[in-house]
This record gives sequence, C-alpha cells and structure tokens, in this order.
Amino acid sequence: MGTGFDYATIKYSPCTAIPGDVNTSGGITLGDIVNLVDYIFDKDKLPCLGLDPGNCWEFDPICRGDVNNSGTVTLGDVVNLVNYVFDKDKLPCLGLDPGNCWTPEANGACCLAVP
Repeated sequence: MGTGFDYATIKYSPCTAIPGDVNTSGGITLGDIVNLVDYIFDKDKLPCLGLDPGNCWEFDPICRGDVNNSGTVTLGDVVNLVNYVFDKDKLPCLGLDPGNCWTPEANGACCLAVP
C-alpha cells in the first residue's frame, strides 16, 4: 500500500553580497581595488601567518573578490576591477554596443545586482 507522498529537494542559495564590493560599502570603488590588492599581495606574509593572525585581512564571502568567477582570487580579478571602476562610463561602454562593457560576474552568494 503506497503512502501517497512525493518528495522534492529544494536548494536555497541566498544572495548576500555584490560581486566586486570587496569592502562591503554597497558600491564598487577604488577602495575595493585597494583592498583586493592588499589581499592578494599580503595574505601569505608575516605576521599574517605568525603569532598574531588578527593582522590578516580577508573578506567573506570570497566571491566578492572573485569578480571574473574563476573560482580563485587572483591578479586577474584586480585587473578586471580596475577596468570596471575606471572605464565603466566611457565609450564604447555607453555607445551603440553596450555589450562591450564588462561587469563583475555574479557567483555563489555574490549575486546581488552590481550598482
């Protein structure tokens, strides 16, 4: 005798961050670029791995810095973010072919709209 029940699995992945908003200011600015550079070039250095790990700067979720959605935060993300911050208002971005405009890619929890 059957029970008459059907089962479904629902996966919920909330959007909690903006891709590229590394410092959680609510927008993407030069400050985000600076923080991303600091993260890339200082994350392995002492005293970060020393006795005082409180000096380590990290962001969470990591997808805020992975603006090209490669799965890791690299210098490529910095280059993309620099191009976004300094070229987003220039032609051809606002020209006849706005498809030439690069914007940070949504991924994981970083799926809120890019301002």
